[in-house]
Amino acid sequence: MIASNSHAHATDTTLPDGTPWVTASVGDTRMLYKEIFTDLVYGDFIEHVRPAGDLIIDVGANSGLSALYFARELPDTQLLAIEPAPATYACLALNLLRHVPGATTMQLALAAADGAASLTYYPKTPSQSGLHAEPGQDDALTAAYLRNIGFDEDSITYSLAGLHEGGVTTTVPCWRLDTLVSAFSPGAPRPLHLKIDVERAELSVLEGVGACWPSVESVVCEVEDRDGQLEQVVRLLEDNGLSTRTEQQELLRGSPLWLVTARRRSRR
Repeated sequence: MIASNSHAHATDTTLPDGTPWVTASVGDTRMLYKEIFTDLVYGDFIEHVRPAGDLIIDVGANSGLSALYFARELPDTQLLAIEPAPATYACLALNLLRHVPGATTMQLALAAADGAASLTYYPKTPSQSGLHAEPGQDDALTAAYLRNIGFDEDSITYSLAGLHEGGVTTTVPCWRLDTLVSAFSPGAPRPLHLKIDVERAELSVLEGVGACWPSVESVVCEVEDRDGQLEQVVRLLEDNGLSTRTEQQELLRGSPLWLVTARRRSRR
C-alpha cells in the first residue's frame, strides 16, 4: 500500500472511530484506515467467507487494521495474521491482543520456498517495506498516489525527499503457505481465504500455496504489474479453479498497482 511521510517510531494513536492503536507510522494508519473502513476495499472479499469454520490468512497484516476489519465483520471466523517486519509486527501483536484476542499472529514472510530472506524496512514508510523493496519504484508509486489525492508537483517532491532512504535490512524466516497451514491447522483441511498485500512478493506467496489450493475459496491480492506479474498471478489463480476480477482503485490510477479478487468457481 502507498504510505505518506510520517515519523518512524511506534507510537500510540487513536483511530477515527475512537479505538486506541499502536503504529509505526501515523500516516500509514490514516491511509489504511480510510482504504479499509471507509472505501471498503475488502468488502467483496468478505462476502465469500462463512463466519464459522473458515480461516482468513492475512498475509502482510501491517499493524492489524485489515485484521480488525475482518474480525468486526466476521466475529466467528478464525483469523491468522502474518507480518515479517519486526517493528511492524510488534504493533500488530499488541493491537490484536487488545482488540482481537482470538486472532493468531506470526512473524514471518510467506514465499515459494521455506527458508529465509532479506527484508528492507523503510523507517519513514513501513507499509512499503518488503522482500523486494526498490526505492526508485517506491518513489514513483507514492508520487502517483499523492498526485491523485491532489498534491501539486512541488509538494510531491517535498514529500518524497528521503522517504525511501535509510532502509534497514534484516533477515526474516520464510514459509510456504502450505507449510504454514499444516503447522497451524493440522488434520482435515478447512476453507481458506487469503488477503495478500506484500509489496511485489504476491506471486511468490501464491506459488507456495501448493497442496492447499483445493481449500482456497477466495483471494484478494494487491499486485504490482511489472514484468508480466499481473498476468502470471491471474493465470495461477484461474488454473487453480478460481474466477478473477482485476480492477484499479481511483487513487492508484497512473500506477502499476492493481487489485485482484478471486473466488472459487462452483464445484461439481
